[in-house]
Amino acid sequence: MSRIEPKSEELKRIVNMNLGEAKSLQEQIIIKNWSTIIMDLCHGFSAEDVADKFQIGRRTFFRFLERRNIMLSVIKEACEREREARELSKKQLLAEKARRLMKIPSNYDEMDNDPWISEFLNELKAQGVTKHTLARYRKTWFDLMTFTQHHLSQITEDDMKNFIRAKLEEAEKNGVDVRSTQFLINFSVSYITPLRILAKYLGLPIKPYLKTVEYEGMYRHVRITLEERYKLLRYLREVLRERDYIGIRGLLVTAYETGSRADGLYRGELVEAEKFGMKVWYFRTEEKGKRAKITWLKPVKPKWVSYIEEWIKYRKNMFIRRARDILKEAYEAVLQEGLTKEYALAHQLHVWRHTATNDLLEETGYNLMIVAKRLGWKNPNMIVKVYGDISEEMLLALSGYGELRERARHEFLYNEYLERAVEEGLL
Repeated sequence: MSRIEPKSEELKRIVNMNLGEAKSLQEQIIIKNWSTIIMDLCHGFSAEDVADKFQIGRRTFFRFLERRNIMLSVIKEACEREREARELSKKQLLAEKARRLMKIPSNYDEMDNDPWISEFLNELKAQGVTKHTLARYRKTWFDLMTFTQHHLSQITEDDMKNFIRAKLEEAEKNGVDVRSTQFLINFSVSYITPLRILAKYLGLPIKPYLKTVEYEGMYRHVRITLEERYKLLRYLREVLRERDYIGIRGLLVTAYETGSRADGLYRGELVEAEKFGMKVWYFRTEEKGKRAKITWLKPVKPKWVSYIEEWIKYRKNMFIRRARDILKEAYEAVLQEGLTKEYALAHQLHVWRHTATNDLLEETGYNLMIVAKRLGWKNPNMIVKVYGDISEEMLLALSGYGELRERARHEFLYNEYLERAVEEGLL
């Protein structure tokens, strides 16, 4: 590794000081690598890190400093002067530390403990990226480092292009149609989006090979279909006892009708009120917000009130984990392979929030305020961020050019599927 010449006078003095003669092999190692050790300390290494890197005893290193009256606090102060001289940003310092360590994480724990990567993840958390999304990004970035054998801070444009090319070739070898809409959506969510975020953080240009299908939104295609909802009820009716079926059925209706997050489903209550001369029902919840919990009063259609009451009664006497396990088995048995099934198996309850939002967006012609008030979105602009802008198809339909297909309704079951469910005793 080439030697970096200090710019500040304090650090020059420490780097060039007379260290005397070595009294042991380990002290020879320290003296030989002294300038590198000082620069390592300046880039965030602890004394323990230095000892581990050069495979010297920690006590030996501390005694070496003590004999020469060298205080770590003085080195740190000189490093501060050096940083001011170089005007390095925190990001650059972490990147330099990662480069000096020359260690690519071999597992997720090491990845989380890496100072540069940890800072990167913390910045994304501060921007509101959820832990589930970060977990998906982290997997892609780990694969990228494994493939390139480069630390995340040292990734280049060529690294990203080669990684994408390899993933596409791997999919083709496995018989996947890499030009299909479903594949492109999955590939965009799994690989392109995390790479775009990394490129932006590293200051790399966003080139055409990082083009995504996110104009449709990451979760635009996460939706349990009307037919699948009917089949889920039929499957659950066959495998569950009467009491369990009624409770889980109530959970599905509540999750869809209110679009509530998991904590809202666990604690939400029905509230009766008089509005405009009539009796109305709300589902009152406290759900997470960016800074604090938010109280929502979500209107509930009268026809579904009794089913929501069933869930509230049932949840008092069961473990929530058991409900998740039941749903996971049902999704595995009923849902078609694809993005929705993959998401549902990982997020057994939140998949219904996406399903309800997508349906209500279509039913209302992408009326953000209705969706925000009905399903609980504090900032309507977040809906566009999550699901994408209005589609060209919907825009033309609203402009008088007719519907290219039947628009979804925000209703748990309707049409022939509702009729079948009633006939078969599912509802």
